[in-house]
Amino acid sequence: DASASFDLSARADAENLVVLARPRATDLRAMIDRIEAVFGADRRAVREVRLFRAGGDRSVIRFENVRFNEPIDPSTFVLR
Repeated sequence: DASASFDLSARADAENLVVLARPRATDLRAMIDRIEAVFGADRRAVREVRLFRAGGDRSVIRFENVRFNEPIDPSTFVLR
């Protein structure tokens, strides 16, 4: 349960839903200020994850060209 380790909140507008997670543990807060998961207007999937570090740096991971429920050839999962 993420709520045991993080204070969770959310904000929304017409284009995005942003879920914010702030660490509760002091040792983790010394490294991470907050994590934001950004969902698009359709709320189907995370479009972006933002990690804000306590020192002011940040990392952003963007998911582009996302496709849902497309068939995958079973041979894709065969180990060789």
